[in-house]
Amino acid sequence: MPDRHGKPADVRPIYRKGDRVLVELESGLYDLVIQSAEAIAGEVWLYGAGPRFVKTFPARCIVRRLAPGEDLTWPGVG
Repeated sequence: MPDRHGKPADVRPIYRKGDRVLVELESGLYDLVIQSAEAIAGEVWLYGAGPRFVKTFPARCIVRRLAPGEDLTWPGVG
């Protein structure tokens, strides 16, 4: 009998390489572009690059996906 949840390979990621996302970490909010993803201890971790830095963060820290060209010039966003 097949598993009702399907196979792990059938699951499509919510966030993909090249997606621009707003990430909330302890050190603040970051505007990052996803470069890669990896499953670590059952949790999805993403590697993102910003204008002046790179960060590794868990997917659960993403606030939302940003639209192409969306301007985030308000205070507190790195």
